[in-house]
Amino acid sequence: MRGLKQSGGSLSEAMRARSRVIPCLALIVTVVACGGSGEPACVAQLPRASQGECNLQYMPTFDRIYLETLGSGSCGTVEGLMCHSPNASAGGLILAADENTAFRSLLQGGRVIPFDPECSPLMRRLESGKADFQMPPGGQLSPQVRCAIVEWIANGAPR
Repeated sequence: MRGLKQSGGSLSEAMRARSRVIPCLALIVTVVACGGSGEPACVAQLPRASQGECNLQYMPTFDRIYLETLGSGSCGTVEGLMCHSPNASAGGLILAADENTAFRSLLQGGRVIPFDPECSPLMRRLESGKADFQMPPGGQLSPQVRCAIVEWIANGAPR
């Protein structure tokens, strides 16, 4: 307080200056923490079958997701290319080997955040409309498949 009086400033001026600095610092921390990739850290609220907002393609269990989507060609291979095979492992993600490897790759690799589909990197990729970021390349999975994956993650991504 004494320093403010000597410099000719007031407490209210100091508070106003501080209120302008804090939002700027928050923005800097957000950009740095998210890598500044241009992609949001989380996607908007995703529709949930449990709330009647979308229809499931299949039961939201990892076994069904692997059998119907991850290991079936939608993610392990795209147009004959082995994107997430043990040999290619695009982005370090292996989906086309076996169920256990795929599960570990998703969860231990931090691509799925149990109970938080909106902030799971997998859902950011599946929901993206940007051609250079979206997975799988060439077009989104159907809304029903994405709905099943969202439900699985929202339920804790159990094995």
